[in-house]
Amino acid sequence: MRRARSSLSALLLVSAALAAGPAAAAVPPDAELAAAVAQRFAGAKGLSRELLRVSVQQGVASISGVVSDLSRSWRAREVAGGVAGIVEIVDRTTVRSAGRPDAEILSVVETELRKDKVTARLPVAATVEAGRVTLTGTITDGRRRFDAREAAARVPGVVAVVDRLETPPADDERIRQWAAAQLDGSAGEGVDGRYELAVAAGVVTLRGTAPTVRARDQAARTVLGINGVRELVDQVTVVP
Repeated sequence: MRRARSSLSALLLVSAALAAGPAAAAVPPDAELAAAVAQRFAGAKGLSRELLRVSVQQGVASISGVVSDLSRSWRAREVAGGVAGIVEIVDRTTVRSAGRPDAEILSVVETELRKDKVTARLPVAATVEAGRVTLTGTITDGRRRFDAREAAARVPGVVAVVDRLETPPADDERIRQWAAAQLDGSAGEGVDGRYELAVAAGVVTLRGTAPTVRARDQAARTVLGINGVRELVDQVTVVP
């Protein structure tokens, strides 16, 4: 997952004009969803100045435009994913500084990893090819992979982050029990939705339903933050 406020305002004005007409009650849900997403973009920290556009068809939101860095695309997905009724998100955004030399990107990524108070303590290595950053290393806390991802995504010119970080191995049943407890709230805050887990050789298959895309993403993030998880197969369906 953009003439800053102007393009967002234009979207909102069009949506407002449609809603104000005599057939307001018949406005298609997709139009309402697009207006809701655009409105949230306009008020979201870090996105109000981005040149974002959104369209919705059958609950699937397509986000396009130019963003300052990859982290803004991720932020746009998070914001749009919180709108009830959006069942999937297609990210068609492009990074404004794409094409920056890989050596330059790598230098800045390594600096960012060293600057961050969390990632500075992690044995994480990075490589860059065509703007794609690959992170490798073994970390003792799976949740910290997201700090490393974010540090890399904030660097202008990065178009993708490939996470190949490893964590200490864990028994499949222990992974399943801990993931279930994290998701249902018996350990931690829990995640909205109903989930089922299967684990084989560290590969977790996650099934069930989530009320929003954001909740589904949060469930996936929760599982990937558990030590011993090697891969996630996400089969969760969004049911508003």
